[in-house]
Amino acid sequence: MLEEKTQDLMVNMHALLPLIVTNALNLLGAIIILLIGLWLSGKAHLLVVSALSRTPHFDAMLKGFFGSLARYLALTVTLLAVLSQFGIQTTSLIAILGAAGLAVGLALQGTLSNLAAGIMLLIFRPFRTGHKVQVGGSVGTVTELSLFWTELVTDDKVQIIVPNGGVWGQPLRKTRSKSSSHSPPSRTRPQWLRAT
Repeated sequence: MLEEKTQDLMVNMHALLPLIVTNALNLLGAIIILLIGLWLSGKAHLLVVSALSRTPHFDAMLKGFFGSLARYLALTVTLLAVLSQFGIQTTSLIAILGAAGLAVGLALQGTLSNLAAGIMLLIFRPFRTGHKVQVGGSVGTVTELSLFWTELVTDDKVQIIVPNGGVWGQPLRKTRSKSSSHSPPSRTRPQWLRAT
């Protein structure tokens, strides 16, 4: 009886051994993919930030934003590669992530519009820190421009925080300070455009 159980166990071990080896190799491959993906995501972040640092007048906040975007994109691809290493079908997972992203995007529509407006403000720079501006009904000196809001301080030291969606979608009136050394650009027409 004991010999039969021993023989059954040996037969089962011989049947399980290829399965154990295959799963161990899949696990080892997934760990290697994960480590390489983590390393590459860090390198992608540094590469994007250093490439944008060579661009003159590029905002530091946008450098970090685009660097993080590259890092999380690399981490997402790494996660999908690790899951496919275990035999999980990633196409349905990508569809679920897309649907979840759409739901979150619709739920955060106002916040995402402020984020998009903040990126546009940081790229096009209609005003800078220290400029006195009027946005909507608020007048003040710009003290901070972030991805989501613009902070103004009025002449009587009242702090006003305006969402960037309101700043980007409203007429903007910028006044020059008396200490500004910038003169307004010349509005004269070129010689070839002047009427004779």
